[in-house]
Amino acid sequence: MNKKEIIDMLIHLYEVDINNCVMTNEMWIEAIAEALTNPEYLSTVRKEHQEYVDVREKMEYRTNEQFETIVSNVYNNNWTDAAQNCVDFGFYAIDLVRRNEKAIEESLEYTDDEGNVQVLYPFSDLNDIAIVSEMATKLRYGK
Repeated sequence: MNKKEIIDMLIHLYEVDINNCVMTNEMWIEAIAEALTNPEYLSTVRKEHQEYVDVREKMEYRTNEQFETIVSNVYNNNWTDAAQNCVDFGFYAIDLVRRNEKAIEESLEYTDDEGNVQVLYPFSDLNDIAIVSEMATKLRYGK
């Protein structure tokens, strides 16, 4: 792989291209140090990127229906389920904020499993987005 291909792969893998990168400056420094000291780093990252691509191609992420599932779980005080949904469906804080804004501004809809058109309801309290996002981050990174 040449330098541009590696850069493109990392941008995609860490979701920099869709403004979903959650790495801190310290995490980037650690990744650079690992790359400079571990001869297997590139092959490991290539494998990780391929797995990421395979998962993304097979699954639907960040759909209106998935957003509604998260919001419903929060409304019903099923915070753990909502956080796990965020992880499973690929929602980060910025995704929840943007989808919520869109649901407020537009009449977003989705079709449920029975073929019925459902209206997408937004979060009523933005603090709920912060809470569920933080819980999902802890699930993602084990902190």
